[in-house]
Amino acid sequence: NKVCLSVIRFLYQCKNEQKHIANFLSAIGKHMGNYPYEVILVDTGSTDDTLILAQKYINERIANLIGRNFDYGFYDVTNYYCEIDYSDEGDGLRKRGVSKEHRTDPIIQFGLFMDKNKLPVRMMCFPGNTSDSKTYLPMITKMKAKQNYERIISVADKGMNSNDNLSYILYLFISLFIHCKVKIFL
Repeated sequence: NKVCLSVIRFLYQCKNEQKHIANFLSAIGKHMGNYPYEVILVDTGSTDDTLILAQKYINERIANLIGRNFDYGFYDVTNYYCEIDYSDEGDGLRKRGVSKEHRTDPIIQFGLFMDKNKLPVRMMCFPGNTSDSKTYLPMITKMKAKQNYERIISVADKGMNSNDNLSYILYLFISLFIHCKVKIFL
């Protein structure tokens, strides 16, 4: 028989907490032990390395508990619509763009990179008017730098196959699989 345990959730609102975030997350981890818990970080506009340090801690914790496998990774981008009438200039993310649901509402682009175990490694938000292909280079560049990949195998669909992306991938000597339709004129 399995015992069902409830999960304790910690909500932490933070801004420019790079000096304290690692100690905060570590203290919760030590205190909770093996008891299931979640930490929800709500960043209110940090301009320091708060989010980078939080993500580093989370990746190390996942590596210790489950294991990380960076032999290869997966990246894709989607978008989410916002139920507002006009593009929002507040954070610059909610913009009108090409919606995957063919909606006219402002959207936010969301890119997600996962490891071989299909565990999230990094996510980035982009303004809604950013095309899919323009999200690829910032994500791949950060992944190669932060995760110390020796190689990245890039499997790209037509949404990611821009000249800039292909040139950069070849420059980095990344293994490359390209999916595209080839038109042959006879």
